[in-house]
Amino acid sequence: MTKTKAVVMAHTGKFKNVLVYTTDGQYLTTRIQPAPPVGAMVYIKTPVLPVKPKILAVAAAVLLILFTGLMPHFFISPAAAYVNISLQPEIRLWLDREGKVTRVSMNGPEDDHFAAGLKGQNFYTALEGLLQYSQKQGYLTKDQEILMGTLIKLDDRDIPRVNEELFKDFLCQQLERQGYQGAVVVTGQPEEMIQSAEKKGVSLGQYVIYEKCQQQNKPVDLDLLRQENVSGALSRSGIEAKELFGHDYVEVHTQHNTDAAGDHHNPSAPMPNHGNIPEGSSMMPHRTMTHPTTQAPEDA
Repeated sequence: MTKTKAVVMAHTGKFKNVLVYTTDGQYLTTRIQPAPPVGAMVYIKTPVLPVKPKILAVAAAVLLILFTGLMPHFFISPAAAYVNISLQPEIRLWLDREGKVTRVSMNGPEDDHFAAGLKGQNFYTALEGLLQYSQKQGYLTKDQEILMGTLIKLDDRDIPRVNEELFKDFLCQQLERQGYQGAVVVTGQPEEMIQSAEKKGVSLGQYVIYEKCQQQNKPVDLDLLRQENVSGALSRSGIEAKELFGHDYVEVHTQHNTDAAGDHHNPSAPMPNHGNIPEGSSMMPHRTMTHPTTQAPEDA
């Protein structure tokens, strides 16, 4: 099977399937979970399901909207990346090629108003707001000893200042400021992982752990991952998370005491210059056990 580039035209079958229009001029129906927004550019494997004639008229209307610009306010920028954060419940974000949020999926209808306000924001600005909101809502709990973050590129282009390392650094800093103590794991994964997690009936973060264990011949039971928190499931399986994920694993500690020399941390003091931070960015990576003053990177 080959992959073909296509644009999402409509959702069908109660959001189970999507209607797409391919670059070679075909209307096709396929299944992509979670369903990307209308207007998103996706890559599909062919052959796929044929299209029912009764929805071709709808598809033609959507195509007119997307490509003639008659109704530009209905256009949604193509998604270039998908971000998943394994809070309770999961938080999902879609980003465009400029690192701006195009869509946010949270727990339920009560979160829709807040999520809608994040559209168009820089990824890190939105992430900071999401973490603060999640803490107030009780989504970030103390028994979550390991927090999983996953970044999936949906096309072959890099997004400025959006990668696994910067995502991990910023996530650690924001969690530290909120008093979270535990560990953060951030990995980059292929797009196919989304559907694989759906098929197994687990969250993306849980499936990433499952796959990592399989690769290292350290099997963990999926039912155990469903029933236990990540730390508990790995512990009962005799697996050390730090050894499992290596450099992708970072511990987060909040310290309120002074060090042996009695020096207090000065939030306004300059932080060390780390090579992995983009030039001009005010974001500093998490490599200290204090509360740094952290801001989201400015838009390019």
